Amino acid sequence: PLKSLIKGLSPIEADRVLISEGMKNIKQNPAGYIKLSLKRIPKLWIHPIGEELIQKRSFFLSKILLIFHYFLLSLSLVGIILSLLNFKRNLTANLMMLVIIYFSAIYAFTYAHPRYHFPVLPYIILFASLGLLSIIELLTKGLTYE
Repeated sequence: PLKSLIKGLSPIEADRVLISEGMKNIKQNPAGYIKLSLKRIPKLWIHPIGEELIQKRSFFLSKILLIFHYFLLSLSLVGIILSLLNFKRNLTANLMMLVIIYFSAIYAFTYAHPRYHFPVLPYIILFASLGLLSIIELLTKGLTYE
């Protein structure tokens, strides 16, 4: 049905018609649009940047990249949880979390692709380092005898 709407139109006119139809659909079913947008958030974060390109060259290296990406996300989740536990004392971490949430929300409502999480990756790495440091401290305190 969309092809019949834009048949014979220039690309600019077709774009205007499709945007108008998209806005009508969102207005008619806002809950469905929000539900669809929330489903896009994992799509933004599940795959590492460049996975498709590396997979074309080496299946093994793409799996190593995927494991490293999941490891990084897991450590950053630990760091985020620890930051949330110290919510009142950790203003910088709270601001970094807001940046991550902002990027995730913007791309969830527009178009989620793994390459769009690249600007937020430094914050993810900082939270991952906090998570790793906390795990190392926990293990070394548990292994030392005083």
